[in-house]
Amino acid sequence: MDNLSPKRLSHSSPEVEDSPLERQVIYYRIHITLILLLVTAAALRLVGLGASFWYDEVNVADQAIGNYLFSERLEIIEKWRGAAPMYDLLLWQWSKLGTSEYVLRLFSVIISILGLAATFFSWCNSF
Repeated sequence: MDNLSPKRLSHSSPEVEDSPLERQVIYYRIHITLILLLVTAAALRLVGLGASFWYDEVNVADQAIGNYLFSERLEIIEKWRGAAPMYDLLLWQWSKLGTSEYVLRLFSVIISILGLAATFFSWCNSF
């Protein structure tokens, strides 16, 4: 039987079972791919991270580091951003680590890389 036949490539067929070595190779390839993807994503996101804020980032940073009551903070987020407040509230807590451009932007980098990893694992589990 040809190795490229649809029966061989189909993992849903009960007749074809991967050997432990094949499963281990696939396992390592998936993890190496994930590591390369995450390192590349981090490198691309970290370039220029300490540059000065853009206009919209200034507003978000002000909401994060401003001296507001919790209820005032929610009103400001609703009025100016019109978005769900979870990101802003998490950034507010993150800003306790520091208030520089680098530190505040690092939060978004970490969230995006975690989102990429979650998407990758979700995609892998769907097959």
